[in-house]
Amino acid sequence: MKTLTLLALGSLLLLAGCGSSSDSVESDTAGDVNFRVTFTTTWNGTDFPTNYPSNAHWSPLVGTVHNEQVIFWAPNDQPATAGIKSMAETGSTSAFDSEIQTAKAAGYSQGRIQASGISTGSGITSIEFSTSDTYPLLTLTSMVAPSPDWFVGVHGLALQDEEGEWIETQTINLEIYDAGTDDGVQFTSANSDTSSQNLSISLLSSDRADTDIENGQHFSSGKYVGTLLIEKI
Repeated sequence: MKTLTLLALGSLLLLAGCGSSSDSVESDTAGDVNFRVTFTTTWNGTDFPTNYPSNAHWSPLVGTVHNEQVIFWAPNDQPATAGIKSMAETGSTSAFDSEIQTAKAAGYSQGRIQASGISTGSGITSIEFSTSDTYPLLTLTSMVAPSPDWFVGVHGLALQDEEGEWIETQTINLEIYDAGTDDGVQFTSANSDTSSQNLSISLLSSDRADTDIENGQHFSSGKYVGTLLIEKI
C-alpha cells in the first residue's frame, strides 16, 4: 500500500475562501460508529508565564478521519504542507480544508471535521462525528494563537485497537509543535518566513527567555497546554 503525503498533491491543492469558525462535519457517507472529541485548553499566564500573550486564544479545531493512504502532517518526517503552514501561522482553515477535500476525492478521507475556536487561552470546544472501518484514523489541528507557527493536534491517531475494536475513550495530552515555517521565537513575534528550507515539523523547544516550552510542554512542571478527550457515543 502506498502512502500519500499531501506534499505530493501540491499541484492539486487549491486555496479556498476564508475558513469558517463554526462547528461542522462534512461526510458523504453515514458511519457505523459515533465519536465525540472534546478539546480542553489550559494555557494560562500562571502556569506558562514567560511572555504569555494578552490575547491568547485558539483557532478552530480542524481535521478529518481517514485511512493509512494519506498523511496530512507528521513530526520529524515531512515539511508542513501549505494547509498546515497557513493553519499554524494564521489560524485559517481554508488551505488545510482544500487538502482534506483532495484526499476525500481520492477516497482517502471522509471529509472535514471542524469545531469552533476558543477565544481565550483556557476553554473548551467539542464536535461529534461518525466514521467507519474505511476511515479508522483521526487527524486534528489547532493553532496556538498568537504564535509564529505553533500548533497542537493529533496525526493518524487510531480509533481502533489492535483487534479492530473501536476505542471507548482516550485522553491525549497535547504537546506544542513548531511547523518549521517561521523563524519567530516568541508568541507575538512578527511574521518572518523561515530562512531554512524543508524544515520538518517538530516539538517546540525554546530559550527560557522566549517561552516556557521544551519538547512541547512546560520545561519544569511538565504541564501541557491542553487535552483531547475522544469518546465513543
